[in-house]
Amino acid sequence: MVGRKILVTAALPYANGTLHFGHMAGVYLPADVFSRFCRFSGDTVLFISGSDEYGLAVSISAELAGKSAREQSQIYHALNKRLLDRLLISTDHFSRTTNPYHADLVSSFFLRLSENGFIEPQTDEHLYSPEEGRFLADRYVIGRCPFCGFQEARGDECTKCGASYEATSLLNPVSKITGKKLEKRASTHFFLRLDLLQDSLKKWLSGKDHWKTSTLNALLSILEDLRPRAITRDTDWGVPVPLCPQFPEHDFSKKVFYVWFDAPLGYISASMEWAAEKGDPDLWKEFWEDQTVHFAQFVGKDNAIFHGLMFPGMLLGEGGDFKLVDDLQVNQFYTLEGQKISKTDGLHVDLESVLDRYDPEQFRYMLIATSPELSDSDFRWHDFQNKCNTDLVGKLGNFVNRTLTMLHRYCGGIIPEANGVTEEDDLALGKAKVLLEEMRECYESCRLRRATQVLMECAHVANAYFDTTQPWKLVEDDQQISRMHTVFFCCLEFIRLLAIASYPILPEASEKMWSMIGARGSLCEKTWKERAEESVIVGAKCPPSQILFKKVSDDQIEEEMSQLVSTTNLVRKKEMVSMEEFDRMDLRVGKVLEATHVPRSDKLLMLRVDVGSEIIQILSGIAKSHEPENLVGKKVVVLTNLKPIRLMGVESQGMILAVDLGEMGVEILQLQEASIGSKVR
Repeated sequence: MVGRKILVTAALPYANGTLHFGHMAGVYLPADVFSRFCRFSGDTVLFISGSDEYGLAVSISAELAGKSAREQSQIYHALNKRLLDRLLISTDHFSRTTNPYHADLVSSFFLRLSENGFIEPQTDEHLYSPEEGRFLADRYVIGRCPFCGFQEARGDECTKCGASYEATSLLNPVSKITGKKLEKRASTHFFLRLDLLQDSLKKWLSGKDHWKTSTLNALLSILEDLRPRAITRDTDWGVPVPLCPQFPEHDFSKKVFYVWFDAPLGYISASMEWAAEKGDPDLWKEFWEDQTVHFAQFVGKDNAIFHGLMFPGMLLGEGGDFKLVDDLQVNQFYTLEGQKISKTDGLHVDLESVLDRYDPEQFRYMLIATSPELSDSDFRWHDFQNKCNTDLVGKLGNFVNRTLTMLHRYCGGIIPEANGVTEEDDLALGKAKVLLEEMRECYESCRLRRATQVLMECAHVANAYFDTTQPWKLVEDDQQISRMHTVFFCCLEFIRLLAIASYPILPEASEKMWSMIGARGSLCEKTWKERAEESVIVGAKCPPSQILFKKVSDDQIEEEMSQLVSTTNLVRKKEMVSMEEFDRMDLRVGKVLEATHVPRSDKLLMLRVDVGSEIIQILSGIAKSHEPENLVGKKVVVLTNLKPIRLMGVESQGMILAVDLGEMGVEILQLQEASIGSKVR
């Protein structure tokens, strides 16, 4: 094999709905860009994903649709595979957890874990829905987080503070489907003794200092209080639980494995299926049982615990030679126009229809350029228009088009020889080559947002060179023809470097650029290093220029925004105000002197704030996001001339400026250097 062996997995999406922008930006596009780069670098890559078909999420959506769980999962498996294909996601195999290898693999893992002493039965209370006549899986339970108090925490994890827990720990749990209260009933289940794997996991994580700080800190925090976790459920849709020799008295024939236990093993069973289809049933072992393989997993923030602790714990406890992840790429949440993407609330964009209207590579670029690598990020239609028109059309496409148009006009499309390369030429091409190397490093380390920035820096250097050398003027002077030829040669070299640099993100556009400079064969027939060391071929005939990207019009964006507003509660920009109207608001810098809870209210805090000329009392609905003692001494922005109102029998004399982050709470605007009482303009 050439180069390294790279195993890449992208989180298995539930087969109960279609993928949206958030999934693509946070998981599948980063995984694809990394995989494409590794292949281009000469590595042997196995890029695996597939549909997570089991679990109550699928069976309930099937019930609502009047279909069987198997029928429902088949529909969404096909839909999501088509969406990934249309967005040019280059999985080597997109499987499903109903594949013929999965159930046996899950059962064998369970039996090995039991044999090794990491499985035990426990009779505990579980949440039961009298209304629905069944126990509910945690993903279909909501309630108040036992750690931070967030009111709409999920049954297994709080999306606000990231805490992981059992659904029975939730306060005031209700069914996500009916909204009815749940009750606790006893049921016996098998548990994975993660607590017994704590030391092994701690030792393993000690070598992961290169992971994102937020990911590692979250895992280490939870590791300190790792507890046994249920791996079976009272439902009939899932992998059946086999008879366990260690506990023959327990008949779990009417139970199935909990989806969090079976789904991660789907990466391995999918690899087995891939190997069988390749005609070599043992080929999967070259990636999963070879410790020299580099294993990279791409998941969203809400899957970090499962992939960073539980799946590795299962692999360690099983005791075999399975490869553990080397690089866990956890991305944060991705919002749409500043709000959480939610099909329930209608706030989502149908990817299928969007890809009918736009070039898929426009979205590949936009989603990578705004991917939530280190913090939550946001898709906005006007930003999409700007990225397309300014970056792809204005910088990259424009340079390629005007270079090739003039090459055909003045040189008949033939690549000229460079004669008398100047310091200006060397300097410009030298900058581009340095940027190309930085892009290689960005791809290798999965700093993909930075990769898009460096790509545009390279395009800027190319455009600046073109504008400075002005080849259209050189043609007017017979004595400058040789210089014009050199300039065109250098411009074509820029296109060659841009094609190499952009391939992982823009695979089709880069191949078009490659063909337009008269290159032979496909760009990826050789490695990144080999292509970087080549040059354009003097005397080669360049085909006519192709338009790489189309502009996105104002009318298109207006239509997209109108559709969002008409189907959701998304608020568009309010009516314009004059400066005189704005000046009527007296915004001042205030310092919080005291902060206390308002009796009989779980939302309000009463604040005494010094605004310079006086101390005023403000009631603010931030109690769920901020502890009173943490606010004292903070400098905030206060609207001081708001008409007083009474809440809960207490007068409020102003308002503190803050941002509503939805499920993530409320963020207060805070200042550092400004003097108390200063006017905010």
